[in-house]
Amino acid sequence: GKVLKVTPKSQGTPKPKETQQPTQGTPKTSNVGSVVKDGNKTKYTNPAGNELTWVDQHPKNINRDIDNKIKSKNVGDATEAKVAEYLKDVKEIKGFGQRIEKKNGQPAGDLDVVTKDEIIEVKASIKAVKEKQFNKLIDENDPDFFNPDKKKPVLYIDKPLTNIHPNDQKMLDRLKSKGVTIVNSLEELKEVLK
Repeated sequence: GKVLKVTPKSQGTPKPKETQQPTQGTPKTSNVGSVVKDGNKTKYTNPAGNELTWVDQHPKNINRDIDNKIKSKNVGDATEAKVAEYLKDVKEIKGFGQRIEKKNGQPAGDLDVVTKDEIIEVKASIKAVKEKQFNKLIDENDPDFFNPDKKKPVLYIDKPLTNIHPNDQKMLDRLKSKGVTIVNSLEELKEVLK
């Protein structure tokens, strides 16, 4: 068969460090997998070839969920809702507590607060931070990668980051080096979203 040379349209700024070798016979729909809308669901096949699904949330339901969670006894839920409630006036919230499911129905993860440009992972304290969670947002080769729009990952930690353990500090530094923005107050978060 004939081999057609396709010059990929450059998206944004080219990444100098990766020279992409074209893989034979696999069509690349976008630079990070393919997205198919199915009613109110989004089916996303990531670069690792795994299909992940999530339900697109209606703004009315997002507001209802925020109101419900704000009263929660669960500190994690209440903190997520507090952040979302605060951000509502700053930027439109596209997703809140959005569940991502694998093809077999198992959870692949969830997105705490999503805007047009950012995915905000909300933690009540540094103890709740799991470094691996961020691989799903930054490492395209992660089996559960689910950030097709390359949104900016932001980590919001509610409790003040004072006297933190050296290992925790190392983890935060590693996350920063991978491109995660870390904020420690609602004001800082607002600044980051401008």
